Amino acid sequence: MDNNLTLGQKIKRYRLINDIRQEDMAENMGISRATLINYEKGHTAINVDVLDRLKNAYPDFKLDDKDSPTSRVM
Repeated sequence: MDNNLTLGQKIKRYRLINDIRQEDMAENMGISRATLINYEKGHTAINVDVLDRLKNAYPDFKLDDKDSPTSRVM
């Protein structure tokens, strides 16, 4: 597995592993689907407020594991 996953790539991987649709994850995070796509593709950095909403909606999402030393959080 790639040891240099960005935060957006980790979100996408989590979503796919858990069979979560983009629409559903975006709604649960209080963002648009287009914004989620931009996060997943690395086009937009994720701010702390959105990251908190992600953790609240998906408590088992791991931010600090060894897979993401280059996470982009603003």
